[in-house]
Amino acid sequence: MSDTPSLIRRTPWPQGASRPVVTPLQPSVVYASPDPDTLDAQYLGTNPGFTYAREGHPNAEVLAAKIDMLEGAEGGIVTGSGMAAVTAALMGVLSAGDHILGGDQLYGRSLRLMSQDLNRFGIATSLADSSDARAFAAAIRPETKMILLEVVSNPTLRVADFEGIAALACERGILLAVDNTFTTPRGFRPFDHGADIVIHSVTKILAGHSDATLGYVAAKDPALRKAIYDFAVTTGMTASPFDCWLAERGIYTFELRYDRAEANAAALADHLATLPGVRKVLYPTRADHPDHNRAVSLLGARG
Repeated sequence: MSDTPSLIRRTPWPQGASRPVVTPLQPSVVYASPDPDTLDAQYLGTNPGFTYAREGHPNAEVLAAKIDMLEGAEGGIVTGSGMAAVTAALMGVLSAGDHILGGDQLYGRSLRLMSQDLNRFGIATSLADSSDARAFAAAIRPETKMILLEVVSNPTLRVADFEGIAALACERGILLAVDNTFTTPRGFRPFDHGADIVIHSVTKILAGHSDATLGYVAAKDPALRKAIYDFAVTTGMTASPFDCWLAERGIYTFELRYDRAEANAAALADHLATLPGVRKVLYPTRADHPDHNRAVSLLGARG
């Protein structure tokens, strides 16, 4: 019989005078605390650390902190997808009897959530033309609690009357939630313009390599932040550590990729406009786009 032990025990992570320059991938689901009092303090939030990956893990925290820096936010939450972030923002804050008003050209699944799902939970919904603040003003009800907006709609490329709608939300005491996926913080930072909640599908250009599915949501008000976090944790919107690790890698090249993609898109739009058989090119910073002036003003794009 071999003298080799039949049970291989876990050993501590090797320590050294140097440290890795790449964030380690930590897929652990369970974290061990030295004693019950330490564990209690972690659950109460008086002691830092992790307990169970559904409630948070290092790779999600590292990624969230990087997106926080881009958005000028604090305490952002990473979720398993962009739609998980949208759902957490809405369902974590809204209750039966509330009303949410959305732009009529939101991302397809956001429109489905608005038109088919929220009503089942007693949350009333309606849509209005986001390029016209007057249309939003006309659609507001006494029970309207939130407005959901995209700065530039995906894929129709209409530009919201953001300043008008933000002023309206502030005046009426309505929360303004902004899906900033399409614009990105490189093009527009909603918190700087009156938003209360910012949402991202990190899956898209932030991660940038089509190999990670993630979302992000941040709120200015700590009470809103906690409500969104609690809903995301309770309903299991957990982000994969591996996807977070991949997305963090993508963040390092985000600005370079964004600038190149923007330049390529502008050049392609201008080229398409010269081709016979092309009736119309939709690109917000082209002079023939209906929202051209607003795009230049909001996004600091070419005139």
